Amino acid sequence: MAEQQDPAGNGGDNHPVIAVEEDEAVGDLQYQGYRDGAYHRPNDEEELRRLDLMDEMFFHINKGELHLAPISDSGLRVLDIGFGTGTWAIAMGDTYPEAEIIGVDISASAPEWVPPNTRFEIADVEDDWTFRAPFDYIHCRYMAGAIRNWPQLMRRTFENLKPGAWAEFADLDIDYYSQDGTLTEDDALSRWIKIAAQGMEDLGRSLRPGKRLEGWMRDAGFVNVNVVRTPVPVGTWPRDKRLKRIGLLNFIQLHEGLTGLNVRLFCDFLGWSRQDLDILLMQVRSDFRNPAIHSIYDM
Repeated sequence: MAEQQDPAGNGGDNHPVIAVEEDEAVGDLQYQGYRDGAYHRPNDEEELRRLDLMDEMFFHINKGELHLAPISDSGLRVLDIGFGTGTWAIAMGDTYPEAEIIGVDISASAPEWVPPNTRFEIADVEDDWTFRAPFDYIHCRYMAGAIRNWPQLMRRTFENLKPGAWAEFADLDIDYYSQDGTLTEDDALSRWIKIAAQGMEDLGRSLRPGKRLEGWMRDAGFVNVNVVRTPVPVGTWPRDKRLKRIGLLNFIQLHEGLTGLNVRLFCDFLGWSRQDLDILLMQVRSDFRNPAIHSIYDM
């Protein structure tokens, strides 16, 4: 998270309401129809359940806090970048009834019933921003693989904040490791991540933005940049109760969502057959289930 120091200078119009194309069905998966290729993950029911699990996982990572930035409810104007299923934005609307909460995403997957101070708009944050007024707080998390130009996103975030306002970014570095040597380069999990991460880099999108967030924020002009790094386990092997819960949620969302996370990248962009991908992912799931492999990535 970081604080904006200089004047925002934003006087644009309201962000436009955009007509959304029908979602695209590819095999047994469904993808957003707003902009083809803009997002490699599906937006079907299975993926929405996975995103809800990710929201719960973030809740435990943040030790029950909706945000880490020191914000208050005095006329708060909040932007949530990449709202997913809308869980976080809705919780913010309930927690801060005097605030105005706006969520933006390219996929229309938010529920119909939301707090009266919360609304969702369909747009691509990598297009020009035309919000009518600057924000007190901008929130963005779990956008690894979704953003092409992170420095530009940081600059736009900075420019659309009030002086002294806050931004909070949370994201991962997908390079799995173990602290005890139980995960090796020969394991399917390591092979999968190496191929997936390089494939996304070749497409101009990173699965490793977490470690670079601080530098991007400072380059955009933010001050008081605070960094919190959390090792995120896969599975219930940690002894710590909180990490065990995080590991369980992470295991479920990965184990159940693994196919949807990889089909478009491997089959459409990297030229793999579905059969070869299914074999690799079967081996990866086996590694996830193996209690002797203590895999971690950083958030």
